[in-house]
Order: sequence, then C-alpha cells, then structure tokens
Amino acid sequence: MAAIGRRNVQEQNEDTRTRIRATSSSFEEQPLRFSWLIELLQARLISPRDGILIELSHVPEQGGELYEGLWLTRQERFFQFSVLVPRTGGEPDVELWRDTTSEITVAACQPGTGKSLGLLALEVLREAPKS
Repeated sequence: MAAIGRRNVQEQNEDTRTRIRATSSSFEEQPLRFSWLIELLQARLISPRDGILIELSHVPEQGGELYEGLWLTRQERFFQFSVLVPRTGGEPDVELWRDTTSEITVAACQPGTGKSLGLLALEVLREAPKS
C-alpha cells in the first residue's frame, strides 16, 4: 500500500492521462467556450477536429482572461500558446504561438514519474476518435 501522499508511477501516469482527457473533453464538449482557440487554430490552418487540447490554465488579467496551454495535432506536433481574451468581446491578443515539438519530452521512463507528459498526451490522442 502506498503511503499517504505518495503515489506509485502507474498512479501518477493515470492521473496525468485523466487530466489530459478532461482538458480535451472540455474543449470538445463546450466549443463555444473556446471560440477564441478555434479561431486561433483555424488562422494557423489547423483543424480543431484534428488534435486535442492537453493543457490549459487561466488567469484573470486587467485586460481580460489570459489562457495558456498546449495543443497536440494528429501529426504529433505540440504547440504552446498564450492568448489574452478581452472581456469586452474584442479581438483576442495572441501573446505566444510556438511549435514546441522538439522541446517536449516523449519518453516511456522519466525518473520518479514514469512516462513523460508528451508520451501520455500522444497515448490520449491515439485513443481519441478521428474526425
């Protein structure tokens, strides 16, 4: 039995997979909430149906809502983004859009944590139905 507060590698990996699935599902199930992201992807000729949202954080800012996250395409490309979405309905301000594929670790064995975020995200992507 694992000590309280200490999870084994398999539990850590499953927790990360669950978090990725939840983030991806929220995007798929509530597209209107993510209209700013859909527009961002389409402007870069990336189909919103051709990938998954694997990470998203949100911070209220004076000028609106700052969203930072990571998108993974079916072509196994990772894109990091930071977008300030105004509360007044104006145009979102893309502060960062960067292909981080070469920077994302995709490994089956990371010290202390098992599989890397990159590998777990790819596993979730492969589970997702293709559009």
